[in-house]
Amino acid sequence: MTSGESSTLKSKNCPSQYIATQLQFNANEYRPDESCSKTAATRFSAWTPVTNKASNQQLFQDRTTLILHWFDLWTDQQRKHFLHLVLRRCSKSQIKFISAYFMETVPVSRVDFTTVLPRFLSLYILSFLSPMDLCAAAQVSWYWRFLSEQDCLWSLKCVRRGWFLPHSPANNEFGAWKKHYIACAASLDFLSPREAAGIYGTMNEALTEPEEQEERRTEHMIRNTIRKKLAQHKGELKVLLTVIYPYYIYMYFSTLNTVRKFTFGKKLHSCLKCTFHQKHLNICKLMPKKIFCNRLNISVFSCSFHSKLTVKCHTQSPVRVLLVSSRLPAYELVLCGTRACVVPLLFDYSGMTLEALLSLVQSAVQGRPIQSVGIMADGSTEEIYFIEGLSIGERSVLKPRVRAFWEEMCGWVVPASQAGSLDFFLPLAASGQSTTFRLCCTNILSEWSGQGEYPPLLYLGEGPLLSWCRQAEWMEQILGTLRSQLASQLPLLSQETRGRMLGNSICKELLRSEKAHVRLLQAVHTVYYTPLRAALDSNRAIISSANLVLLFSPLLDILETNKVFLQDLTERLEEWSPLQCVGDVFVRFCTKLPAYTNFFNNYPNALRTIDKCREMLPVFQAFLKRYNRTLTTRMLSLQELFLCPFSRVEEYVTLLQALMLYTPPEHPDHTHLSSALNTLLNYRGFINKVTINLQEGGRYLITTQDVTLLSCLNEDIAPSFRMYECLSELGLFLFNDALVLSERKEWHVPFSLAVNTSYVFLASVALHSLTVSEITNTKYVQNAFRLESPKRQWICSTDRELDKVKWLQALRRAIRADRHT
Repeated sequence: MTSGESSTLKSKNCPSQYIATQLQFNANEYRPDESCSKTAATRFSAWTPVTNKASNQQLFQDRTTLILHWFDLWTDQQRKHFLHLVLRRCSKSQIKFISAYFMETVPVSRVDFTTVLPRFLSLYILSFLSPMDLCAAAQVSWYWRFLSEQDCLWSLKCVRRGWFLPHSPANNEFGAWKKHYIACAASLDFLSPREAAGIYGTMNEALTEPEEQEERRTEHMIRNTIRKKLAQHKGELKVLLTVIYPYYIYMYFSTLNTVRKFTFGKKLHSCLKCTFHQKHLNICKLMPKKIFCNRLNISVFSCSFHSKLTVKCHTQSPVRVLLVSSRLPAYELVLCGTRACVVPLLFDYSGMTLEALLSLVQSAVQGRPIQSVGIMADGSTEEIYFIEGLSIGERSVLKPRVRAFWEEMCGWVVPASQAGSLDFFLPLAASGQSTTFRLCCTNILSEWSGQGEYPPLLYLGEGPLLSWCRQAEWMEQILGTLRSQLASQLPLLSQETRGRMLGNSICKELLRSEKAHVRLLQAVHTVYYTPLRAALDSNRAIISSANLVLLFSPLLDILETNKVFLQDLTERLEEWSPLQCVGDVFVRFCTKLPAYTNFFNNYPNALRTIDKCREMLPVFQAFLKRYNRTLTTRMLSLQELFLCPFSRVEEYVTLLQALMLYTPPEHPDHTHLSSALNTLLNYRGFINKVTINLQEGGRYLITTQDVTLLSCLNEDIAPSFRMYECLSELGLFLFNDALVLSERKEWHVPFSLAVNTSYVFLASVALHSLTVSEITNTKYVQNAFRLESPKRQWICSTDRELDKVKWLQALRRAIRADRHT
């Protein structure tokens, strides 16, 4: 209350005591005294009506001044809180007023047009961008990425180039056309107009001879310009020299006892002679020793246009490169014995290609000139085993791949006038007396009758070779002495080694698999039987007592039997020795096979009981849904756990056969193992009969395959240009007399590790009326095949080519077997 109001009240003879009390009341509690003037109270109070504009304006200004004074005294946090409360009380028109004030005070200079324009206008603007600009725009923000990857932008760019999506994108599939555009652009094959006209033809009129010549000259000029630009960009022209390169072929392996002569194979020699331009053939001999080396001087492939090229002089000192195949025995010694000026390169025999080998050499030399290249590889007198799947011999040396490889390799080596060479080191013919090879190092110091330095010493050091040779001789002497001294003890050592091998491999695998089997059987007892029995004992039965005994009683008997068997195996393996026996444990286990027999005989009734209770008892259905396919059950259902005894008997037979294979007849355990194996083999025959009886009418499942169902959009065009649309996912079930097609659906449940898959029956076709044909792989479809019945057809495709091959082999084999029966 202001001072003016207080003085006015006092002038009207209002008690001062009442005035002090009145200032503490709120609006609802305030009641003025009848003796006070009503006009003055209405005029100067907080509830002054709007009709009294002068008093109301004066009161508003006073209170505004007071609030601004308080606002100046508040902290920054209090000011923000006050503004927040005020803005929350403002109406929409007042908010618009504030917004207009800010727009006028702080004008907007930049704005994201995608946030203010409608989406269709934003997409229309983005449609003018090129694919590279769209990819750059996708990196601005998440919303820009969402807009720039819309199918309406990329589908037009794909269709404009004739790239059609082979399937219809799903509702939740995002960016399918963009991915298709990138995939097509990555595998794009460029053809000149003349090449395209030669392959696909042309609709233009035929050119006259002068016009055609002019077009050829223009195209030739363009190609020459491109070649010159590429040559300038690379900075160095790779020249295939037309000079002669000597190819050395040396033998560096010998047997332990003899050294045999080696002559170059006649077939390979004649093939090389007719392939390369041979100048001369010098047969070089090592004088003191009977080791023969063939020195073959061979010229490089020459072409007419190579003679016009000039050779660029190398300013760096040449290096020597030694390629060593991983197929060579003791190749580590060769790599350790190389000289300091040699660049050793080990290449994998089984995983290397010619292109990768060229890249390996190129990255190793780093642009330096190569004085010579030495290649140590396995081979014979007829061919050289260079890499897996490629042997250089009479048949392969003329192949374009091999020819291009040697041309490229020879182009990096300096000319023959500068002592450039390409050296092959091949194995000496194996001696029939021994299969162990060693380096022929004893002849390093022998006199070399050829020209120049002895070639092996160009790549390998003399000291390491002689040291390895001496060590090999010492090892041979030591081994001979050991053989003579340990001749009487070797049989016992062999028996002990065999026993250790059995204890470390087969018996450990037997124990490990038995623990896993018992663990699964124990999961059935813990997860299923114990809760069902507890519910039955607490008068909250999920299934009846008779059904509970029918389901789990035979399986619990098997569990008790395998627990005893596992305990016996554990005790034997803890005290394992070469003479330890496990056959008697198997014999005792075979005496308890009636527990398995009861389970196998009860198996059909157990499956029917599970299906019946699941259909009639919703509580049991919910119970199975809760406990099936959990971590405790190893992601298996109750029906799948019931199959464990079937597979375990087959594993027993396999493990016993392995034990018999490594157990000698004189071993004390041989008799028991043989008896147990015969018993389990007979029992496996009984299980096979039970399995056949379980099959419906002799029908059995061969294999299954998940495929994609396709639909051809236009079958009138050529097969290589046909496009296919993805319709749905199918599951194919191949039986011995029919093929069942079903629609496959997958979905994921939150907090579940497994993927739920359902199959809905579509059709069934008898195998004798089914026709299968493959569809050639094109740019638009891969791994596809056609299934035709008398009434309709299905076009399917697999994810991998291997799946397609296996499926078609099994299907065709089943069709042939069904037609012959």
